[in-house]
Amino acid sequence: MSSIKRVLLIGIDSLIFNRTNMGGYQLDVCPTLKKLSDEGINCANNYSHSGPTQFSMPSVFTSTYPLDCNGYDRGIIDRPNSLAEVLSQEGFKTFGYLPDPWISESGGYNRGFDNTVDCYDLDLVWSNASIYIDYFNERLANGYISRKEWELLFLDHVTKLLDQTKIYCKKAIHESGHFNNDEKYKDIYKYNYTNILESIPDNINNFKDALNALDSCSDLYSFPRKIKPIFHKNFTSADWMVDGILERLDNEKCSKTMFFVFLSDLHELNTCHKYGSYLKVYANKLLSSIPGSGRYRRIFKYFSKDYRFSTKSILYDASLKYIDNSLDRLIQGLKNKKMLDETLIVIFSDHGDSMEYDPDIVASFKEDYLKVPMIFWTSDMESRNISTVTSLIDLAPTILDLLNIEKPDTYKGISVFDKRIISRKYILHENAGKGPCDIHNKNLNICLRDSSAKLWTINDSTDGWKQDKIKDRMRSIKKNANKINNLNIR
Repeated sequence: MSSIKRVLLIGIDSLIFNRTNMGGYQLDVCPTLKKLSDEGINCANNYSHSGPTQFSMPSVFTSTYPLDCNGYDRGIIDRPNSLAEVLSQEGFKTFGYLPDPWISESGGYNRGFDNTVDCYDLDLVWSNASIYIDYFNERLANGYISRKEWELLFLDHVTKLLDQTKIYCKKAIHESGHFNNDEKYKDIYKYNYTNILESIPDNINNFKDALNALDSCSDLYSFPRKIKPIFHKNFTSADWMVDGILERLDNEKCSKTMFFVFLSDLHELNTCHKYGSYLKVYANKLLSSIPGSGRYRRIFKYFSKDYRFSTKSILYDASLKYIDNSLDRLIQGLKNKKMLDETLIVIFSDHGDSMEYDPDIVASFKEDYLKVPMIFWTSDMESRNISTVTSLIDLAPTILDLLNIEKPDTYKGISVFDKRIISRKYILHENAGKGPCDIHNKNLNICLRDSSAKLWTINDSTDGWKQDKIKDRMRSIKKNANKINNLNIR
């Protein structure tokens, strides 16, 4: 399909497959997504290799597994041939909305993009960093590491955190007065980035320096309690990103372009799903009191009395309807600009979610958490349902196949149009569990999903070849850890 002039790679965070129209959900929450899946290439048995976002996204951008190249702690920094780099070298102008601190410039996700914008607030950078600090504290309290080891881990982590804070603040200052900036900060909270930069020392040489810097920055970035309610917005909205794409496309009418967007509204609102029963009764009153851009007010129409009592997860369903409406507006905008016929739209999710609290969710391989949509759509594409087991490592190879671009040898996935996919015997799910991805010192969680989509662990498989594949993968990961493959970027 060499006539394709633009690629829209659209991720939807925390999209539970069986809560979509494609997955048979009884409520009509995503008609636009359903239409794209009906008219395009719908991968009906598609899976993420892991979750959460930090674990899964290297597969999307580099067609590699989560635990390749020393794992996911450094994002895609150590992984060759990012999709954006490949497209850039093929003459595409590239733009990315970077979704959260894990999938940001600090993890190498800006590679290959001409321009990127951070679509999250500084509070999220620091709250995500606390995940690792809490893990180090737990290891110290349980006697697994010494006080000296804890200090070294703390020093290394805070140094990286402060570097990430500097990058974020400098980008935010640079954006001031530029494209769509004022609207962005109607969605997320704006800090005094100059003051924060001035509070970060140039050099941090020891644990005491790190602790002092952490305390100093914490005082500056922290929210007063009165403006951090349950509905504090950490992410820019789907509508804001759609507006940005449509406006930027006006400036790139004659160019081959690639946009990456990642919509986090589902993730953000679903963190409040424990308030579901309260919202069913008081939704309109509560939402009408929320300050800001009015993003949440736009879902009012989904809180009618009939709808309110027909769902057990009103925030999730209404958020998905909101995202779906934004996607429809994007498609209509492309049509009005006479650009739709030359556009490839790719829809995926990094992982699903659970409507029930699960403290060990990052190490689990539940169906709701791993089965995710993957859809490829163009206006002249012959619709097709692919029932073979596919996965996120197949996303980048399929895009390149549709563009008639040769995929890099480092890509482990294959195009869903490749005849070899029919004979695929399995895909892998893997992660290193809670905390940093310390491959050498942690037990690895690895499962195999066979061609019938059944999941097998090392403990429950009586089939020898499945056990052997899982054991071989574990040995390979341990052996290759710290042996970074320095292949030249394409």
